Amino acid sequence: MKAVPTNRYVLFLALAVGGCAIDLATKAWVFGWLGPPGPAASHWVWDGHFALQTSLNEGALFGIGQGKVAWFAVLSMAAAVAILYWLFVAGAAVDRWLTVALGCITGGIFGNLYDRLGWHELIWPVGFP
Repeated sequence: MKAVPTNRYVLFLALAVGGCAIDLATKAWVFGWLGPPGPAASHWVWDGHFALQTSLNEGALFGIGQGKVAWFAVLSMAAAVAILYWLFVAGAAVDRWLTVALGCITGGIFGNLYDRLGWHELIWPVGFP
């Protein structure tokens, strides 16, 4: 096992917290700009052809696994624990670029976990799936 420099803990934590904060801030900005999901939440970039619209995804990529929120939350937590173990217990954090990459990924994990657990308090409007 390799000794992990103290600055790698700081680097990882800064990227994970900063990445999560940016993830949540941009989502809040978009939902504030376009509004909650629904037909009124569209911003037409090219009338009749291309619009931006908010949506809630209760699954994974492209809606795969809809409704399996608890399963994906458990997988997210398992991934975060595995990353922490690999970096700081197994000593992989001696590699700066791996620490950077996994810090950014961890920020995304916690941003998505925030959504999966419903802490954003957004709900589908009546009549939507």
